[in-house]
Amino acid sequence: MTRAHPVSGQRRIAWLASYPRSGNTWTRLLLANFLSAAAEPVGVNDIGSAMFSALYHGRPWFDSVAGISSSDCTEDEAESLRPAVVRFWAQEAKREETPLFCKSHEAYRDTPAGEPLFPDDVTVGAVYLVRNPLDVAVSWAFYLDEGFSHSVAYLNARTSRIGGAGSQELRQRLFDWSGHVESWTGAPFPVLTVRYEDLLADTVGWLGKIASFLRLDGASDHRRLEQAVAHSAFARLQENEDREGFHMRGRYSRTPFFRSGVAGDGRRHLSAAQVRDVLAAHGATMARFGYSCRATG
Repeated sequence: MTRAHPVSGQRRIAWLASYPRSGNTWTRLLLANFLSAAAEPVGVNDIGSAMFSALYHGRPWFDSVAGISSSDCTEDEAESLRPAVVRFWAQEAKREETPLFCKSHEAYRDTPAGEPLFPDDVTVGAVYLVRNPLDVAVSWAFYLDEGFSHSVAYLNARTSRIGGAGSQELRQRLFDWSGHVESWTGAPFPVLTVRYEDLLADTVGWLGKIASFLRLDGASDHRRLEQAVAHSAFARLQENEDREGFHMRGRYSRTPFFRSGVAGDGRRHLSAAQVRDVLAAHGATMARFGYSCRATG
């Protein structure tokens, strides 16, 4: 297993990256509960303060650190400033003993100015979650309250993005699903790639691997790992969301954010033609990560 850079000096940030709807929020809750090690679980609406959430993409945070309003910049100008903003964040937090965890759904790439958007010099490493794109398409459709054809087209489009003008978040370019996966698994800093399906099947074991990769204290403490997994059980998260709501739920979604969390949803919901479209676009990358490329079954 690849080791991360040591958490020292300027290397402060651990990226938790994934294509949308691939288990990023659940992984952050697992880590939040592991770091907390408290008798009571971290609430779903407390994850932002616990794990710094998606600060790197938020306009208010960018505006505060950069000292200018992102709304006065073009999208390319704002994007080109972001490496400097994140370096400032790393410098301000250099006394922290654990990494700064930052979620991202963006593809790894250069800014319009030609600089890496996720700078290596302040990066400890990245945990990259990959999920079967057939399942991603279904989860994305429910989250957006859009049809499956729309979500399949989204996964297949090289120009896919989230955020940008009119949003509280800066532009985040995704590429298509395969492009996203290839961008992060080819990043120049240490990357631990975790299949969502493997995390589901052996959550304690994979949480331990993630904690070890990030050099977190207690990574081999089986009891602590088991407690974090129990606190982050999907049924518990669903109950928490049902009772308190969840601020990350899709604006137009009629289904919960923590809808099912299972593997294999794609072939149960998508039509044969939609499955073929995903396989045609992403079969090579799917095969690389052990996903079936058969049109049926």
